[in-house]
Amino acid sequence: MQIIISIFVGILMAGGLFSINLAVRGIDRKFNLYYFLIVTGMSLFLILSLISYYVTEINDFIFVEKTINVVLLLSCLVLILLVQEISNYRNKNIVLLLTVPLILFLIVNFFRNYGISIDELVRINKTEIYYGEKLNKYEIVQSVWLEFIKLYLVVLLLYIIKAIHFAYNNKRRKDALLLLISFMPVVISMGITISFFDHQSVNINFIFEISFVLFAIILSSKNFNDIINYSRVSKALEESESRFRTLFEKSADPMLLIQGNEFIDCNEAAAKILNYESIEDLKKITPDQISPEYQPDGQLSRTKAQELIALTKIRGSHNFEWIHTTKEGIELWIEVTLTLLPFEKNNLIFVSWRNINDRKKAEEDLISAKEKAENSEKVKTAFLAQMSHEIRSPLFGILSYISLIKEGLVEGNLDKTESEQYFKTIERSSARLIRTIDLILNMSELQTLSYNPIFTMLDLNPLLSNLLDEYLETANKKNIKLSFSAELPVTNVTCDEYSVNQIFANLIDNAIKYTEEGEIKISIELNSESKIVVKIIDTGIGMSDDFLSNLFTPFTQEEIGYTRKYEGNGLGLALVKNYCQINNIDLAVKSKKGIGTEFKLTFQ
Repeated sequence: MQIIISIFVGILMAGGLFSINLAVRGIDRKFNLYYFLIVTGMSLFLILSLISYYVTEINDFIFVEKTINVVLLLSCLVLILLVQEISNYRNKNIVLLLTVPLILFLIVNFFRNYGISIDELVRINKTEIYYGEKLNKYEIVQSVWLEFIKLYLVVLLLYIIKAIHFAYNNKRRKDALLLLISFMPVVISMGITISFFDHQSVNINFIFEISFVLFAIILSSKNFNDIINYSRVSKALEESESRFRTLFEKSADPMLLIQGNEFIDCNEAAAKILNYESIEDLKKITPDQISPEYQPDGQLSRTKAQELIALTKIRGSHNFEWIHTTKEGIELWIEVTLTLLPFEKNNLIFVSWRNINDRKKAEEDLISAKEKAENSEKVKTAFLAQMSHEIRSPLFGILSYISLIKEGLVEGNLDKTESEQYFKTIERSSARLIRTIDLILNMSELQTLSYNPIFTMLDLNPLLSNLLDEYLETANKKNIKLSFSAELPVTNVTCDEYSVNQIFANLIDNAIKYTEEGEIKISIELNSESKIVVKIIDTGIGMSDDFLSNLFTPFTQEEIGYTRKYEGNGLGLALVKNYCQINNIDLAVKSKKGIGTEFKLTFQ
């Protein structure tokens, strides 16, 4: 027995020394310190118990037993602190309630001589104390203590049943099982103690049970407090949920809950922004159905949505801009905020929307205005460069040949053939200058919206015939065949005569200018929709696909610079486009580099 106790004491002290080492190093300082004190108390109890076994004198024996009681009572005090540290439950009232009786026990321990006088104690054998043959006066104290333990045991059992029942009914089965496992050893231990308690013996080691009682009181108080707090927390959660539900449903901002590809819930604002009649109507569809197939960046809406949700699950929340579609299919710019709501089984995505359609339109208008301003600056620069060339070149020709004529007249050596050539050049340069000025004036009228069209019934046949007569000589000089065909007996359309005349004049002039050889065909036809169509087809140099996109932009030409082969200011086709819009004429172009160009005008 001595060897076993020695080994056990050694193990306890080793554990205690390890704990005090951790406490000194600042690791769970309070817990390890309390544990060291408990281990020390247990070790002292075992050592003193071993000493009492060998003591023969009654006074020495009583002193040792009282010392053991002191150790046990002090250990109980430390146990209170240790249990609080383990359970993280620090209730000052409980500590005070349990500490005061322990202090009273300490006082009684030293001043009460087991119910008998000192003289009587001297004459009593040590063995008689164990069996209580001379200690009848102490029986009353023992009985009171025993009844107290019985009463507490009944209260404790009732509390355990109540706590487990409450936990089970609130679907906290794990907590109910934990309570049962925690309390059963205490109940069994106390039951055994009561069953074997000897009314006629001192049995001072019953103080061991005090520690169990204290532990049970602290644990019961803590668990009862937890249950009360759980009820309070449950009530607070219900109130919080009610507040959130009110905020969710009554909020002016659209809010939704999404799980996978399904709407779990939404508020009226969400249904209203997409023009759905009710919340239920919106919940019947899937999130995919309220987005266009593609987003503005060209990415599939479904693919992009999956990527953004995955990003939200990583970050916790994510904000971005998105195009949704209303019930009628109208696109709507929305600022979307996704927030992850993690749950044990399934995660939800909380979605809040903000309509930014007006803001996006304002941004687009601002960008458009900026682009227009930049384009206007480019147009102005191009205009000055182009016009300086288009005006300077013919003026230079006119002035040069006038100077030659003047010189010939002064010197009297002006040749008739040369003079005719000079005058033709002057005439051609003047016509070019007049055409440039006319184009500038016409474009200016269109830009300032000061052009007022006069719509009348106009026969296209004579109009085109007259224009062909005007350009026939120019075409013949370049050996270009100019042909005209009208398959319709009636070619009347409602249009503005001046602007339509300018359309055909510019197109025919360009066809002749950019055709070195071959032919130019002009025809009037009727399409499958019984609309009059005029086609102008040439076998000229044609245009590249890249240039076709800028064909009707003012001051643009496929060849630019002073070394370009063909003269022109880049305003002709821009005017044609504007005049076609005024007369509601559909203009289509087909061209192949090195083969030719076809302009098709469809009158509505």
